[in-house]
Amino acid sequence: MAAAQRQIGPYKIVGRPLGSGGMATVYRVEDSNGQHAALKVLHAHLNRERKIVERFKQEFAIGKKMARFNNFVNMHSLEKVDNSWCILMQLVE
Repeated sequence: MAAAQRQIGPYKIVGRPLGSGGMATVYRVEDSNGQHAALKVLHAHLNRERKIVERFKQEFAIGKKMARFNNFVNMHSLEKVDNSWCILMQLVE
């Protein structure tokens, strides 16, 4: 029996999580064009916490500003996928 394909919205999860912390889990994902990226997904129970969601959004805004520096990962988008806040970002091998 084949394992069910794991998805987060339009993104196919590839392999195991890259990491997890107190606020979120980061996954390697593949989009519909076959492009790989990292998707940071806020833990489900924190999506209801207004202050946590605002902090997550602020992390994205700061990350977008820092993209001009070579030491920072490019953050592509902040989106709500399957009722969870996510940051789609550059995957660094």
